Amino acid sequence: MEAFFFNCNIECGTKRCMGCFMTIDAEYEVKGGKLFSVSGSEVDPSLFKEYSASELLTLREEDRDVSDVMAEGDMSFDSAVPSEGQIVKILVQYEHVAEYPEEYDEAFLANLRSLLKLMEDEGLHALIVPVAKNYAFADMDACEDFTAAFKHLARRVKDCTNVIGLALPEGFVSGSENVEEINYFVSELTAKHDHYVFAGGEKIFEILGKCDGDVQSRTFKY
Repeated sequence: MEAFFFNCNIECGTKRCMGCFMTIDAEYEVKGGKLFSVSGSEVDPSLFKEYSASELLTLREEDRDVSDVMAEGDMSFDSAVPSEGQIVKILVQYEHVAEYPEEYDEAFLANLRSLLKLMEDEGLHALIVPVAKNYAFADMDACEDFTAAFKHLARRVKDCTNVIGLALPEGFVSGSENVEEINYFVSELTAKHDHYVFAGGEKIFEILGKCDGDVQSRTFKY
């Protein structure tokens, strides 16, 4: 497809492009806490492959192209993939997106976008799984910083039509029931990405019934 460029203020990679304005048709939907393709086939989350995006951090140091990742190790998707449309969980550390609040690693995000584009060419879909090893969801301010980082990531990969959504971090559920934080995260991420669905574990589903209806209708159990 021919690229058209506009005077926008969102950069998805090296250029300002049509991806900032595109609307993506949903390929997956949630029914009763389960994930389905829009054709009606139920998807089993236990079959999702998993890949840690932290490997992308070493590409510059090792003088490797992101395409190498597709041919080595965990990202060798030849005989291991049962069928086109396989969903891969891409684990993304919060600290790799934003070492400090609102200070984003654009080189890392550019490599992530390149990886997603290569996966898209292979007919593979991606679920972004935010990971927060050293990040506490202590209050709403912390949640807003975390959400802003992954909202920024979503803008950078908006033209990757194979991204189906994100997982809801278990960190949102601590000693108290953080319904407000979950509602905020989903609201912010879907503002420009209406096709996104969300994955939640046991802890999320324990309080999902108290969340906004839109959160409930978009969240599947995995």
